[in-house]
Amino acid sequence: MPQKLKSFEFKALPTVHTFPWDNLLDGTIWALKEGTDYTCRQGLFVSLARKVGKQRDLYVRFGKQDTKDGEVLVMQAVPATREQIQDWKDRAATRKAKIEAKKAERAAAKAAANGDEEEVDEDEE
Repeated sequence: MPQKLKSFEFKALPTVHTFPWDNLLDGTIWALKEGTDYTCRQGLFVSLARKVGKQRDLYVRFGKQDTKDGEVLVMQAVPATREQIQDWKDRAATRKAKIEAKKAERAAAKAAANGDEEEVDEDEE
């Protein structure tokens, strides 16, 4: 039986990262400082920017630059080529097909384990 508690101190909710994507993806070359311009891990920021860029048919490129204040992440969004957009669509379709195949494989294995294999209709033989 579950136990009732009078109180419990829950941990804070994780930080939601929101960025001014309309500005950051406007084609300008931006120098971003970790901890100031973004607070998440650099890899997460890069992934988020690329994901949002793809949704807008933009290719987001990155580099690093040493400055007197330390290293900065440099980014720029540029229009994606037709070939890049098609490649993204092809990769997404391939991922989706693999996921669907795995689901079907699991369902077949589960059905076989439960003895639910489809019976062949005698009229079809």
